[in-house]
Amino acid sequence: TGSLTLQGTSMAAPHVAGAAALLRQEHPRLRPGAIGALLQNSTVDGNSSSDTGLARLGVGVIRVDEAAKLSSYASPGGISFGRINPRNLVDRAKRVTLTNMSKYKRRFWVTHVPQATYPGVTVSCPNAVSVDRYGSREFKIQLRFDPAASAAAGAFDQASVSQTEVDGWCV
Repeated sequence: TGSLTLQGTSMAAPHVAGAAALLRQEHPRLRPGAIGALLQNSTVDGNSSSDTGLARLGVGVIRVDEAAKLSSYASPGGISFGRINPRNLVDRAKRVTLTNMSKYKRRFWVTHVPQATYPGVTVSCPNAVSVDRYGSREFKIQLRFDPAASAAAGAFDQASVSQTEVDGWCV
């Protein structure tokens, strides 16, 4: 007799499953991880106010129409460096695979777009990645945390109860 607004994982799951089924129909040879990466790589920011971290929000709002148009994808579509001890110098890297589904060799220009930042934390992506036709190439996304730079900026993150999040995108 009326409308009802619901949200959360239980509402998102059937929509994402349907979107994945449509992409599977479009790309029957792709593995499930590739389908997921296409969905994640084609999202739009679901939090334009930037008041919620990506760890709670995810990589964005899916756009199955945009995912179906992609001729390349980065997998995994999202990475986490996990919890970091704010007292130690940290250098970590995560590997990402860029797959080119095109019959042409391509060069991809990469930009880091931060959302939540923290003094002393830097995230870097390569400036460019070249991938052969129908090929894949691995690259690294790196995170560096310098506690001295953090302290010099007057930031303090209590290690035992920290909830500070640094996030963003490599586009």
